[in-house]
Amino acid sequence: MRDELWENTNLLDHSFPINIFHNDTFETETLHLHWHEHYEIILLKSGETVFYINGNRIPAIAGDIIFINSGELHTALSEYPNHVQYDAIVFHSSLLGNELEGSLSQDIVSSYVKRNTKVANIINQDHPQYYTVKEAIVSLTEEFTKKDTGYQLAVRAYCQLIFMQLIRSFTVQQGDELQLDVLKKKAERFKALLLFIEENYSQKITVGKAASIVNLSPYHFCKVFKELTGSTFIQFINLHRIYEADKLLVNSIWSISEIAERVGFNSIYRFSKVYKNIKGYPPSNQRKMM
Repeated sequence: MRDELWENTNLLDHSFPINIFHNDTFETETLHLHWHEHYEIILLKSGETVFYINGNRIPAIAGDIIFINSGELHTALSEYPNHVQYDAIVFHSSLLGNELEGSLSQDIVSSYVKRNTKVANIINQDHPQYYTVKEAIVSLTEEFTKKDTGYQLAVRAYCQLIFMQLIRSFTVQQGDELQLDVLKKKAERFKALLLFIEENYSQKITVGKAASIVNLSPYHFCKVFKELTGSTFIQFINLHRIYEADKLLVNSIWSISEIAERVGFNSIYRFSKVYKNIKGYPPSNQRKMM
């Protein structure tokens, strides 16, 4: 069973499970829909986009900090063409020391690891603790990038400091839990569908088939899918096929017509049209750029 897209984020090694991704895009799809067991901190450095996290719609501008709890479905779509840059810090909860049995950190973190409690998905810039959190994020990124002697200790310490600041000031209040639980249950039902798409995206997948996987009527399925992801099911399928096509354009010697067929398009014309609508340029340009 493949879980490459949805769970298996590259985190260097098991003893130091963290990685930082620097993203720079002009595309509508700022962040492809996925989920993982790790925590993720995103610092938006330029541009504007809209994050969808377990169905929670979060408009974000340069400077905003986004936090993604373990297991949350998340994606980001720009509502108009603009240059979006962000750093994404992805790390496993073991960096917080919660795996040490009987430790104080295990008691503090366990509720978040078990997903009984969560951190808010956005740290607004007008919050009194915003700059404290941002400074720690910037320092963590610098340590990770420079890799001076002992940087692993510094990175681990910054992860713990940031998480401590987040749970002190940005833990979701109990009164919001009912709504969060509803969104979480919807997201869990859709994870099986995402895995099905990952394994079958090159085949024809109807709305009726997708709806049956999550035990919804086609009407309610379309409504919930749009709520969770910000896009229609057909739009998402096309986005995912183009996402896969990009990897083949860069990493294979297949012709563009062969790639079009492999990712599920029945004609090179249809593939090129959809590709250009999504990316703003034809697929041949992707190879030239690389």
